[in-house]
Amino acid sequence: MSRLVVGTSHVEHLTEAVGGSRLEVNTETVTAYRALLRAKLPVAPPAPLRVTSKDL
Repeated sequence: MSRLVVGTSHVEHLTEAVGGSRLEVNTETVTAYRALLRAKLPVAPPAPLRVTSKDL
């Protein structure tokens, strides 16, 4: 990686991001994670809101 753009108000987050940019990437782990994201089932829409006279 040659550049890192981070927006944060916490110095700790910036320190972790910069430190993480120096870590070696395990491509097998990244590939497995991407497969899990693709396989994620869609989230069902929420149940309709039921409003009664007690709620008014």
